[in-house]
Amino acid sequence: MLYGVLSDGTVTLAVPSEGKPVIESVEPEAPEGYVSTMGWKETDTEIRQTWALGLSDDARRLRDEIEALPDDVAALIPSAYGRFEEGRTYGRGERFRVGETLYRALQDYDSRAWPDPSAVPALVTRVSPGQSGEVGKWVQPTNESPYMRGDRAENLGKIWESTIDDNVWEPGAPGVDERYWKCVADA
Repeated sequence: MLYGVLSDGTVTLAVPSEGKPVIESVEPEAPEGYVSTMGWKETDTEIRQTWALGLSDDARRLRDEIEALPDDVAALIPSAYGRFEEGRTYGRGERFRVGETLYRALQDYDSRAWPDPSAVPALVTRVSPGQSGEVGKWVQPTNESPYMRGDRAENLGKIWESTIDDNVWEPGAPGVDERYWKCVADA
């Protein structure tokens, strides 16, 4: 048995009368994209080696790049974002998914108080493809996430461009003319 003294995260070996038993553990196998970090925890009776798993530098960079994507690109890969978790607080701008639908918090959002994100459009908005000039499938927007002038969307076999800001009309629907959407190409 080894005995030691813990100081500033480092164990210095000592004689039994001056130290505590040092309990070592086997380093866990880190899954791909993670690294294990060793530490020590001291109790009244022993010093125990601990291990924590954290993202590798490459995985952390990739996560940061994914978080920095514009909404219209992020909407194309909702699986790159975490699933909605009841009982957690989401920060302003943080994205999460419910099924394959991506949402973004418009302000700090406590899911304990509002467990259905689609029911609180003042706090959370659905992220839709095509809302930055890129072409994506048209989805019915909310008043908080309308299409803006120049946004493009595919609907009814055609590519449409919004001609107004705050556009919630369906392109190509009866009564929806070029005041709202202009057909720019066949899909």
